[in-house]
Amino acid sequence: ILSALARQRYTLQRLNASLCRLNDAHMGIFILTEIFSANPNVMPDELNLSMNEINLEGIQLLGSLLVKRNPPVKELDLSGNDAKLDGWRVFINSFVSNPTKTPLDLHLRDCGIRGELYRDLARL
Repeated sequence: ILSALARQRYTLQRLNASLCRLNDAHMGIFILTEIFSANPNVMPDELNLSMNEINLEGIQLLGSLLVKRNPPVKELDLSGNDAKLDGWRVFINSFVSNPTKTPLDLHLRDCGIRGELYRDLARL
């Protein structure tokens, strides 16, 4: 669907892909980020990827993609994904080093983030 939209030069405002099994094992997050990289016009302003079991590699890939987007994503929901502390650390640090790219509304409920990462999140 996203590839077809890109070919027709459509843009998206909102994409709700919650509970779509876009986890690392099914390659969904890799395919999605590849489409967004190749076709920046289909990267929506509001992106819900909650509850997809996106793990370490997928979260890192998504973070590196999001800091390249101009303008930044307005809303991003990654709640319920488990990238482990190392994955979240890389994800959050990509925004710490690029604060103007931080999503205005970032949801990370039930992600296992704790300790020093909370402090890093507060700086965003």
